[in-house]
Amino acid sequence: MRTVWLVLKREVRTRIASKPFLISTVISAAVLIAIVVVIGATAGDGTVTYDLGVVGTRPAAVAAAAQDLAAGDEGAVLDIQQLDDRAEAERLVEAGDLDAALVGDDLVVKVEPDPRLGTLLQAAHREVALGEAVREANVEAPPPLAVAPLEPDNQSEDRGTVAFIGVVLLYAQILGFGYWVASGIVEEKASRVVEILLAKARSSHLLAGKLVGIGTLGLAQLAVLVASGLGTALILGQVDLPPGTYGLAAAVGAWFVLGYALYSCLFAVAGAIASRPEELQGTTMPLSLLTMTGFFAAIFAQEDPTGVVARVGTFFPPSAPLVMPIRQAAGELPLWEAALGVALVLATIAVAIPLAGRIYAGGALFTRGRLRLRDAYAGGA
Repeated sequence: MRTVWLVLKREVRTRIASKPFLISTVISAAVLIAIVVVIGATAGDGTVTYDLGVVGTRPAAVAAAAQDLAAGDEGAVLDIQQLDDRAEAERLVEAGDLDAALVGDDLVVKVEPDPRLGTLLQAAHREVALGEAVREANVEAPPPLAVAPLEPDNQSEDRGTVAFIGVVLLYAQILGFGYWVASGIVEEKASRVVEILLAKARSSHLLAGKLVGIGTLGLAQLAVLVASGLGTALILGQVDLPPGTYGLAAAVGAWFVLGYALYSCLFAVAGAIASRPEELQGTTMPLSLLTMTGFFAAIFAQEDPTGVVARVGTFFPPSAPLVMPIRQAAGELPLWEAALGVALVLATIAVAIPLAGRIYAGGALFTRGRLRLRDAYAGGA
């Protein structure tokens, strides 16, 4: 543990002080903040305001009813103006100062009413007419229907959006820091630093310290990015966090740990069988495609969290870290599926760690071209 801790500290100190890490962190956080600010500055609330004129008492009642109906439609607002007579109403509508005017039982428009405005006014007209008929007949109006939902509104759509943003960040972090593991191993091999390190410590200790150190930086950067984007949105008042957001954030963090533990071992193997940085693209390409497959599975799970792709992705360890947060946010992840998916990921990690350690040991000193997996595995015995 002492050796692992020393290697871990070395990795953290070296990389956290490196310009690429600092620049990438600052730029990524700045881009997220800029996106949030630009969206908040350019995106309207989608509300349409209609200028409506009324002449007389009954049209005013219809307009008031339409205003109440519009209150339940977040996309429409009525600005009501009281007018003196029909001539004034027609003049203002013709000039474009009013979208429409209510005069008696007539809806005065220039050509035809806006569909949304027309629907609101027709519904309000029927409501006022029925109310008058009920009062004239001396009939007591029935009470409104009581709402009895079978399931509470848990704002799953909003949580799904938050979860998907977290999965995008998760995908980028796992892929980016997995590549860091592979490139770090190759750089140490190319510079012969690994020979000095292996003279002082076992290969398994070196690999463990490297993986944990880089993973710690990855988790810290993920936290910085989430805090930057979400914090800016909260400060500007652009988002209202749906219930369960903090639980989802914790789940994304936990899945980063598991996903990174799995993929970092695989990327370590890719680095161990490459001798030069130029060979990394070939050795890491299958892992990049595997990670991308998991991300596409998460996209399908976002559309259909109970579909075949979502369920298969839950039980396929490379895609589970990206799929399961989406299904959890949608409330479509049964407990037994979650438990089985986590167990399969942990079992795969348990197999990948010693396998990666053996291949790393067999390939750490190999600097003459690309090494076959079989030879690296045999050399690490």
